[in-house]
Amino acid sequence: MSAARPGFCWTALQPAQGVGVEISPEMVAVAKAGYPRFTYYEAFPEDLSTTEKFDYILLCDVGEIVDVQKTLLRLQPACERHTRLLIYGYNYLWEPLLALHSGST
Repeated sequence: MSAARPGFCWTALQPAQGVGVEISPEMVAVAKAGYPRFTYYEAFPEDLSTTEKFDYILLCDVGEIVDVQKTLLRLQPACERHTRLLIYGYNYLWEPLLALHSGST
């Protein structure tokens, strides 16, 4: 399951089953156009309610989620003992280090 960034990471992860959560009908449409074999829900992450269980949950752009604690609590029913929660977020504070690594200034 993935929240935010329409269909982002599906190509790299290649899951057998994928469920995406997007915050608007437009983002759902973009995700479905790019990755039609997956299922998408329209909801804010902190309002998500699901009875499905997942092996992996990818939470993208966590810095843009209004209530991270509520989101994590809402995801708990989707988890089993073996479920792995992967949190992805971009932080501009890493830019100088990334620029140094790439050789650009």
